[in-house]
Amino acid sequence: MQPQQYYIHVDRLILASGSPYRRRLLQTSGLSFSTIVSKVDESQIIDGTPIVIASDRAQAKALSVGQDYPDSLVIGCDQVLDFAGKNLPKATCAEQVVDHLQMLSGKSHTLHSAYSLYHANGRLAFTDIVSVVMQVRELTLTEIRNFVARNEWSETVGCYRYETSAINLFEAIDGSEQTIVGLPLLQLLATLRQFGINPLVQAKPPWEIAQPHS
Repeated sequence: MQPQQYYIHVDRLILASGSPYRRRLLQTSGLSFSTIVSKVDESQIIDGTPIVIASDRAQAKALSVGQDYPDSLVIGCDQVLDFAGKNLPKATCAEQVVDHLQMLSGKSHTLHSAYSLYHANGRLAFTDIVSVVMQVRELTLTEIRNFVARNEWSETVGCYRYETSAINLFEAIDGSEQTIVGLPLLQLLATLRQFGINPLVQAKPPWEIAQPHS
């Protein structure tokens, strides 16, 4: 027997991220949304595998904003770099960037991009993860230092923003550029359509979204 569905009122869609890249990506969908930066300190969520860390952080960000806006559907996002099965944290200085890129040079790593949907009044919580394999080419120390001097690495996962000159660091990728930026837009839009939010049908709230009844 199929589970019964009930419907949740959504008066606002919120992207819980301060990333201008994620915001611009979501804008391309045509959806009406606002951005509210989560106050979650992601550096304190470090337990588990890289996939678990990405999932937990995305959920925490969605929850932290969603609790203050109970009739809103909140999107939390996070991305973790998985190198040899371990989380490679963000570099905090130029010297660390050089060390990280020397370590990644000539090897592959995986970016795990998680997105989480949360609606407090509807008791809706959904999380998915999309991964991309990144193959870094063999880099010379001169290339690395010249790249670091561009100062495009600050507050980035992996010490690079793929949508900038950092594309020169790679020889191949296996996945979408949207996921690399940190918002798996195709998968997110597919999930929203499953709940009943389709920007080609109704791009602005209010929405009545479906939630399976357990």
